[in-house]
Amino acid sequence: MGNRTRGGALAAAFLALAAAACQTTQVPSVPDFERRYGELAGQLSESTFEDQSTSAEQAKLAELASEATAAAEQELDPNSATMFWRLAALSAWQGGAAGNAQLEGIVAGGTAACQRVAPPDFGAPGNCLTIYMVPIRADYDRTKANVLALQAKPKPPAAADGAQIVAWFDGLERDFQKASALGRRFSASRIDPMQLQAVGSDMKKIACLARADLELLGQAQGKDAAAVAPFAARLETLRGGLDPELRDAPCPTR
Repeated sequence: MGNRTRGGALAAAFLALAAAACQTTQVPSVPDFERRYGELAGQLSESTFEDQSTSAEQAKLAELASEATAAAEQELDPNSATMFWRLAALSAWQGGAAGNAQLEGIVAGGTAACQRVAPPDFGAPGNCLTIYMVPIRADYDRTKANVLALQAKPKPPAAADGAQIVAWFDGLERDFQKASALGRRFSASRIDPMQLQAVGSDMKKIACLARADLELLGQAQGKDAAAVAPFAARLETLRGGLDPELRDAPCPTR
């Protein structure tokens, strides 16, 4: 009788330890992260681009990026891991300076997870395309802030600003080409067409910003048409890479 009692006690203790272990290793689910990201991103989108009152939401998004990264690193299933990496990348992108500081590592982790799905990338096309597009969107945001700051100055750009303006144009051109290549590659996958449309919209925004940047270059060069002409030709090449319905559509105001 005593052996049975001790055996029952040991079994109960084992089950209690197992339950405690499950509780300590439990991580939030993808839907939980989706809900939290959606709420914070929605609050952020209600503010204007120049609004400085978004720091609280950005701080929460940077924290969410860290949590999603930890969850992704613990996830053994590559397909599920790409979901966490996608949410980490989106949160970091919109998480201000603290979030952007995490972005490079998150994209590297997400890229590695996308290479482990079967087939690589196309086993989780929606998640992987988002992970690959986030750095392009982050670059766009930084360049837009720089262009707006230069436009807001009381005096036109000086010749000394020309090299920086050209560097911005070069970066926009590279990112346009990256986005275009991603759109072509993932168009062969079973992906939501809305995501491919979003890539096209991103390319349109990049082309529009490149045009605004080119206007600054013209001012910096004293309206020297010969100096600006090669960049104008490159801009037309970018516009030629847009879908016809986007090519002549108005540029976004935000």
